[in-house]
Amino acid sequence: MKNYKDYLYNPIVLGYLTHILTDYYWNKITYLRYTIRDNQGNCIGVKLNNGNEIKCGIEERAKIKHRDFDIFKNYITQKRNYTIPKYENKLLEDLKLIKEIPFTKEDIDKIIKYLKEVNCNKKLDKYNLFTQKQINNDYKNSIKFVIEFLKNNILGEI
Repeated sequence: MKNYKDYLYNPIVLGYLTHILTDYYWNKITYLRYTIRDNQGNCIGVKLNNGNEIKCGIEERAKIKHRDFDIFKNYITQKRNYTIPKYENKLLEDLKLIKEIPFTKEDIDKIIKYLKEVNCNKKLDKYNLFTQKQINNDYKNSIKFVIEFLKNNILGEI
């Protein structure tokens, strides 16, 4: 991440770093809080917010987590206004700053299409892992985590 400290002015690079940090944050709290493990540390299930447990492996655990994230995504898109970007050559040039993943124009088109299709009018289902209160609190804490990490590990060196 420190390789990107000279590019933090760029919204694409800042978004990339933010995405990595939020993935880390949400995976850590989700897996620590809700994963059931055997004596060897292997995932054997998840604890639901209603107290029930489901026996499952890593793949199913990820699906359950992402279903809750889809519900939250619908919740926050109803509450917030955001602008969907349009494709510009500058986007592709900015993405070239990210060395780990080679992006193409087609990748950008897919992302823009996905953002346009976010269904914020969809009826919200019931969360399985989180509660609405927990996910709202974790959402706020994930923002604090990203800001603190950037301040302490990258911005402090600039």
